[in-house]
Amino acid sequence: MTDTVHNSLFDWNQLPDDLLHYILKYIATILDKPTLTRLIKTNRDIYDTCCPALYETIELDKDSVRLVFYGLDYTVEDKTEWGKVQGNELKNCVLSLASHQRKLKNLNHIKNLIVTDFESAEYLVRSLHPDFPAYIDQLKAEPATTASSENEEQTPQSQSDSPPIPIPSSSPLILQNLTHISLGLDFVTSDEFYPHCGHESSYTPHPIITLLSHKLSPSKVCYDFKAAKKFHENDPGLSECLWLLLDGWGRVEQVDIHNVNAHPRPCDHIAPKYRVWVTDMGGCEDRCDDMMEMVGWYIDGRNWCCAHERNGEESVVEIICSGDGLYKSGPEEMIEEIVERSMRKMREDWEGLDSGVNSRDECLEAAERRWRERRESGWFERYLRCWGVEEAEEADVCGCCGRK
Repeated sequence: MTDTVHNSLFDWNQLPDDLLHYILKYIATILDKPTLTRLIKTNRDIYDTCCPALYETIELDKDSVRLVFYGLDYTVEDKTEWGKVQGNELKNCVLSLASHQRKLKNLNHIKNLIVTDFESAEYLVRSLHPDFPAYIDQLKAEPATTASSENEEQTPQSQSDSPPIPIPSSSPLILQNLTHISLGLDFVTSDEFYPHCGHESSYTPHPIITLLSHKLSPSKVCYDFKAAKKFHENDPGLSECLWLLLDGWGRVEQVDIHNVNAHPRPCDHIAPKYRVWVTDMGGCEDRCDDMMEMVGWYIDGRNWCCAHERNGEESVVEIICSGDGLYKSGPEEMIEEIVERSMRKMREDWEGLDSGVNSRDECLEAAERRWRERRESGWFERYLRCWGVEEAEEADVCGCCGRK
């Protein structure tokens, strides 16, 4: 009986290498991560072929981050220094170096990264390169900066005139193929990332945020707009903190903003594409008006404070509404509604006021001119797309976090 079973087994080594590689890659795509993790431990060829699929999408949180990076140890690259570390005398340097090199290779398979909280973000940044922990610790040891008012220049608490600490020039040794990053709600609302209301004072970025901004280079980013309610409605602080981070990611092609159910801060049209995911706004006409007002604010809100001319505005803006929020009307009617609601809100918000630079009438005239230019230039047809509740089912999921 034993011989019969043995003879019926298929010898995988008889397959051509390219076909075997194809089969293993397919298997890697259909297995869940726990099963795939067990599978790669059975055979070196399976390990080499399936590890890219296992590491392609990684979610980091404070509980899992050490497991994900387990085996990464830059000190082992210098055998003499590694041997001086307490506890290493009982370890095998050759095996530790091999484990370190495997982990370096695997962490460069990551394409989609979900950063859930600030603790995991800090562990990640410290692991990007052996030069970075010293920079972070040095900045943390520096005296904090304070600003007594919005109009006063920030000054150090100590009177030292020491020059600013330069950002390390070293490039990350991991995450070199990262394309998508999702900023989790706990990360975006953390005190290290978003420390206070935007009206209190300007922001000094945390060293972790500085290194994230300068050392990673994703092409697509998403975040949860629920974070904007951390201090109060319509707080401009979230936007300022986000741009401190996103401004360094020069190759960002798309930004997805989830759970938008109030006016988001203007996008500034920096990325080639924005996707604004609007939560259920209800089916009544008042909520429908709110939806149109939000679209108008998102497009034109950055210019409201003064009689500004239009900026480049060459980003594609998709508004994806997961609830009843868009009129069942044609494009022309929808555009008219967006413009009307936007202008109505501006008139209401600026009743009896001026910007301090231009008069109220000048601001309103400039807004009307901007909307007129958008109509005449065909901007709406080229750059704005609104998905209703039925069409939203057909919209592609967010490439960063996989959500709608």
